[in-house]
Amino acid sequence: MGGRRVFHQRGAPAATRVRPSHHALPPEVTLPDLELLQRPQDLLARLFAAMPTRVRHVLYAKAARDEQRVRLPDIRRGEYEGLEGKITTEQWKPDFGPAVFNPKTGATASGARQILIAYNVNLNTAVKSEANKIAGIIRTSGVIERDENGDKVLGKDGRPNRVPGMFDALQAAGWMYNESTAQVSMNLLDHSTTGLHSVTEAIRSEASFLGLEVVAGELVGLVPLQAMINAGSHYHENPDEAVDQELVHAAITGLKLDVLDDFDPSSSIIEWAISNGGGTVDE
Repeated sequence: MGGRRVFHQRGAPAATRVRPSHHALPPEVTLPDLELLQRPQDLLARLFAAMPTRVRHVLYAKAARDEQRVRLPDIRRGEYEGLEGKITTEQWKPDFGPAVFNPKTGATASGARQILIAYNVNLNTAVKSEANKIAGIIRTSGVIERDENGDKVLGKDGRPNRVPGMFDALQAAGWMYNESTAQVSMNLLDHSTTGLHSVTEAIRSEASFLGLEVVAGELVGLVPLQAMINAGSHYHENPDEAVDQELVHAAITGLKLDVLDDFDPSSSIIEWAISNGGGTVDE
């Protein structure tokens, strides 16, 4: 996506997102997610508290001070255009900085969380709706509940009810890898809760019900070593006797990460990339 730059390094901020330059509009809400390794939450809280008071700052995920601010999509709802009215309300006033809209500076949201894994699974179909159907079954938010006529079922608050999905800490949607290949595109928000192999096998199972097959896996950006070891432990024939490198190889094969392109674990696994030179930049 345009305007996205991710820098992976121990203790470094990551995933700052701004509105692409072709929009003749003010800056979008910026989102420097601090994907930190081995950083205690209280240290993050002190870091955020030290932010300049002139910056409108909202905390989310494990740094959130309010339950409704845990999920980043809830904070971003309304996007930049709705920020002016949102930021001045008691419900959405910034955790730090003035509750006054400034079109030149916008606002910042920062969160302490597990390292997000962007992972896609390709299917042998060109029909995007098939991938989206599987995504709705597995993602945390599930799908909107509908009655026998196909109409949305509304709750007491007037909003559509949702049927929860199979996994926690998972975002997913149907997407197109190319004109002939649909994919289930995912963000694993906590790989210790929902692992790469778990979602892959669930997609494989749901795809079989549709007469489809999983043909490839794709990691976008870097991945924690433990996530690969966990996946490798699932796919390896004798995981208790295997060393890390063998488990990683089993994960690469089981997740089909070597189908679309060569998968280099030395530059794709965070801990190994750090030991091999410090950091990797993905544009």
